[in-house]
Amino acid sequence: MNRALIPTEPWERTYAMWVHLTTAFSPVAFPLTIVAAVILWSIQKDRSSYIDDHGKEVLNFQLSTVIYYLACMPLIFVLGLGVVLMVALSVVAIIGIVLGAVAAFRGEFFRYPICLRFIR
Repeated sequence: MNRALIPTEPWERTYAMWVHLTTAFSPVAFPLTIVAAVILWSIQKDRSSYIDDHGKEVLNFQLSTVIYYLACMPLIFVLGLGVVLMVALSVVAIIGIVLGAVAAFRGEFFRYPICLRFIR
């Protein structure tokens, strides 16, 4: 996580924060949250490199968590291990989303832990 503040406009910080927060509802409305994040990111990615960076990070994190959840599914039948891992992943995701939104609002770059980089 890079804590360096970069020069940004207030609207960029607020917008990047909302891109992170759209994913907070992913356990409830999974496909819609990814669609919302993609739409928000694509609207402003060419106008702001700051929003572009945060949007890519959010999408990479969402894709990573989908892969991790799918990997946990077969483990549900192995002594409930999959359920424990899915709960742990959900906690990490919620904490990460909050930290990402706060960092975006402060004007900082943010990198989610356990995130695979699909979009660069």
